[in-house]
Amino acid sequence: MGSVAGSNFTFEKKAKRKVFSHAYLMLMMRDEVRDMRDNIRMLLDTSERINSKTVSLTRCQLLALLAYFVDGLQYREMKAVLRMSDGKLISNLNRLEEMGLIEKSATKLGRKKLAVYSLTPEGKKTASKLARWMNLVQKVIKVSEKKCQAISIE
Repeated sequence: MGSVAGSNFTFEKKAKRKVFSHAYLMLMMRDEVRDMRDNIRMLLDTSERINSKTVSLTRCQLLALLAYFVDGLQYREMKAVLRMSDGKLISNLNRLEEMGLIEKSATKLGRKKLAVYSLTPEGKKTASKLARWMNLVQKVIKVSEKKCQAISIE
């Protein structure tokens, strides 16, 4: 009978631990859900302030490259890095230039005329805005991954 009482005590202890850990998990999930709701609200608010014409993979890549290379990049350098056709590259560069996000300057190197592209002040603001927005997207994804892991543990 002593062994039954001992095992019963162990069972109660395990049950209490399980209830406690479940309650703790639920509290953590509630806080994470609130944080996720706040992050999603912020993501949606920020999304409304981003010009949808700038949000394409190619245009984001171009803005990121030009933000990194502050002195600008030549057309052929961008083409080599991005490995895209002339038509796709020039049409996206022209569109970003029309939007006032990048500027094109011509320089001469010997007989060759080189086009160098760089960000305008407005382009720098837009690139920063896109980076903040992408960080929010990443936060929301990380929180949702944690939430999925917590649910699978239960």
